[in-house]
Amino acid sequence: MVQKKELNASEVWKILLVFMVGLNLLSYFFKFPLLAYIGTGVGLVGLIFPSLGKLFAEGWMKFAGVLGKINGTILLSIIFFLFLFPLSLLQKLFSGKDNLRLKPPGKSNFITRKKTYQKEDLEKMW
Repeated sequence: MVQKKELNASEVWKILLVFMVGLNLLSYFFKFPLLAYIGTGVGLVGLIFPSLGKLFAEGWMKFAGVLGKINGTILLSIIFFLFLFPLSLLQKLFSGKDNLRLKPPGKSNFITRKKTYQKEDLEKMW
């Protein structure tokens, strides 16, 4: 379980400033003035009432954490089911090789190597 980190005043101001500037930029680019009013309002409320600003910042961080978990799960699932799983099926269908050596070739999976080791083989093993 992750320990809850207490936000200090500097972090609260950073979160509020980023939120305010972000909403103002979105308002400018999408020509939607309501976003600028919301962003400025959040910044002013955080400036006038620091406890509300801290409450907003903590709520935003919780939302971001939940969104990160959901987003990561969705993206990893999409990558797995759209790319990795079909590739593994295609490899299994079109390749007759047993790359993982799951089926023993005979009585044993042991491979006998007839090699005379030199001094250089042991100097850089990895």
